[in-house]
Amino acid sequence: MAYQLNPNGRTMLRLFFAGLFVLATGCATTAPMTQMTTVEGQVTVVGSEPFTQVLLVTDDRHAYILTGEGTPMTTVANNTPGRFEVTGEVYVDQWNGSRHAHLRVVEASRK
Repeated sequence: MAYQLNPNGRTMLRLFFAGLFVLATGCATTAPMTQMTTVEGQVTVVGSEPFTQVLLVTDDRHAYILTGEGTPMTTVANNTPGRFEVTGEVYVDQWNGSRHAHLRVVEASRK
C-alpha cells in the first residue's frame, strides 16, 4: 500500500524543503570580514618559556597579542623591546586562560 500525501501534506513538505534550502544557503556563507587596524605602542615579550607571547601596549593602555608568520612578525619579535607601528587583522582568542585581543601582523615598522 503506497502512502499518499493529502494536499496539505504536500504544502507542508514543500515548506519544509524551502526552509531547509534557506537554512543551508544561509550557513554556507564565506568567512566573516576581518577588521584591519594600525596601532602604535611599546612591544615586549611576556610570559615564561615556552609560553611567551609578543605583546603590544598602546599609549591608551590597549593591549594586543601579536601573532603571525613571515618577515613582519620576525622583525617585531627580533627587535623587542621597542616602539612599533603595526598593521594587522584584529581577532579575539584565548591566552593564559582568558580572552584577549590578538593582532595578526601584516606590516610592522619600528618607531
